Amino acid sequence: MNQYLYYRNLRLPLGMRNLLVLIMIGMGSAQMCLAQTNNKAPTESDIKVVCIYNLLKYTDYDEENSDKEDKNVPPANPDEKEKSSDLLIGIIGKDHFGEAWDRIRGKKVGGQTITIKKFDTYPADNDAEKTKALAKELRKCKGLFIFESKKDKFKNIIAAVKHESVLTISESENFLEQGGIVNFVIGDKKVQFEINLDAAREAQLKIKAQVLKLAQRVIQTKKK
Repeated sequence: MNQYLYYRNLRLPLGMRNLLVLIMIGMGSAQMCLAQTNNKAPTESDIKVVCIYNLLKYTDYDEENSDKEDKNVPPANPDEKEKSSDLLIGIIGKDHFGEAWDRIRGKKVGGQTITIKKFDTYPADNDAEKTKALAKELRKCKGLFIFESKKDKFKNIIAAVKHESVLTISESENFLEQGGIVNFVIGDKKVQFEINLDAAREAQLKIKAQVLKLAQRVIQTKKK
């Protein structure tokens, strides 16, 4: 099957399918995701990884002002932000996406190359030194996917990057209510996502309107 027609037939909301096709066409021979090297149908993990790519592509970062919202939060050390051509996606928790990450690893977003970094463990609550060191590393990420296995640490992880222009993402119930920005859900057998716009604004992230229109739910309680 022609791969563009194939994306049209994915179990996704119409708007997201159209967006994926446009992204695919824009990437040309790079074949941004779901490379047909093994002729396998895309899994749920594949689709979510594609969506993560799209979310990063359609989010504007305002890093210059990212730590100025809360006077109780000390300014970030400039050395903590990686001044490189890499766009770092961090993943923390038990990763069941596996090889799906390879679909976007090395692809470009805004001239930056996507790299994936795993954070295998989260320090114990009484280990302040290791917690501080991990927080420093997490703040280098542009996107941070927190798996369900770390749901007991959601608040801690989100707090560590809250004012650092990091797009926090998960697939767990009540993730948005705990301060996360994007959460994947399954509705009518389709991969969908919901957005906490308040949390995005606190992180000085501007998610574009065409993405917000595709969201299954948007939390917005604060005036812009």
